[in-house]
Amino acid sequence: MVLVGVVLMCLTACPGKEEADAMTKFADQMCACTSVECVDKLFPEVEKLGKANENKEVEASAADRYNAQMDRTQKCYEAQQKK
Repeated sequence: MVLVGVVLMCLTACPGKEEADAMTKFADQMCACTSVECVDKLFPEVEKLGKANENKEVEASAADRYNAQMDRTQKCYEAQQKK
């Protein structure tokens, strides 16, 4: 029972969770874009978040989620650029 409490606490307070949540938000926004103008408007904010989080020490699960969302953001950006 104690282990479950630790896991639940980590889901809400692990280092890197806020950063991963922010990147997920940007990925959702980027993938919802229907124009180059839209992705071009978001891209500087995504870059800013990425630079702010370089070399931060975070939980591995948060880093994995952050990186997956960063990859998704990049793919959606590139897809709009090809249209």
